[in-house]
Amino acid sequence: MFVINLGKTFSIAALTVLAGACNDTEEVDSNLEVAGAALSASEAEGDGQALGVFAFPRGAGMTGEQRVQALKNFIDESLTCADVTVSGGLGATLTFSSNCQWSGRKWTGTVTLSWTADGTSAEVTYAGLKVNGATLDGEMSVTRAEEDHLIVDADWTRVTATGTTVVGSWDGDYQWDAAAYTINSASHVATVNGISANRTATDLVWQRDELAPESGVVSITNFRGRNWTMTHGRNADGDLTVTVTRPNGATRTFVIDADGQPEP
Repeated sequence: MFVINLGKTFSIAALTVLAGACNDTEEVDSNLEVAGAALSASEAEGDGQALGVFAFPRGAGMTGEQRVQALKNFIDESLTCADVTVSGGLGATLTFSSNCQWSGRKWTGTVTLSWTADGTSAEVTYAGLKVNGATLDGEMSVTRAEEDHLIVDADWTRVTATGTTVVGSWDGDYQWDAAAYTINSASHVATVNGISANRTATDLVWQRDELAPESGVVSITNFRGRNWTMTHGRNADGDLTVTVTRPNGATRTFVIDADGQPEP
């Protein structure tokens, strides 16, 4: 399956809370911008992961034609508010009926998918796709380097329900096995009115039975160019920790509690 959802309990929202906890009260505006940038990146990643499930359903070593058929079977069995039209053996058009409820979102419109003959790469294109009231246009390339190793390259434009245009990109290298998820690298950039914010993750390792990463770095830069860095690790007692470095260089370390929440 394509899904590399590391949200669990310790989410990007928790990271922005940490960023806020390290700031002075006079920096409230900056904190809100950090949260906004993180939210834009997370929404784009969530939409991309959801669409990626269609590109790579379960099944090792499948050819392009087999993946097309697997997509059709999945829709026929699991998503009655959508339909698949197969074209040329290696392509398919997925059509969502109005406000099709799937993956926690409401979808309306069409998505075009095409695979290489060997089934290792897919292109996903969406134009005028409606997701929870926002309009999404873009392309995503997904390459399955190995059965449990995906490389993603995506560019998108989202017009929110309130009319704000957000132009973004998502590049990532993900691996997983029975024990852990790993983000070798991931970069999300969101641009509004010519000003960009970004979120990156490097060498982020997340054991499947843990509520937060055990290593790796997440970096968030807001629309003012101010940067917060979160470095994950363990303390001498073996507890999961995250050390937040704020824009002025000051740091603060939090222990992740039993509920996956940060505590000073």
